[in-house]
Amino acid sequence: MVRVATYFAMTLGAFIFWQSMDKVHVWIALHQDEKVLSLSPS
Repeated sequence: MVRVATYFAMTLGAFIFWQSMDKVHVWIALHQDEKVLSLSPS
């Protein structure tokens, strides 16, 4: 039972980690687009 709980916790942790990584990647991409848009007029 401990092994199952540990495996479940690791899987859940990895899933949350990858979800947050995707959000960070999207945020960085949007932030870079904003920088490019703000630089192009000048």
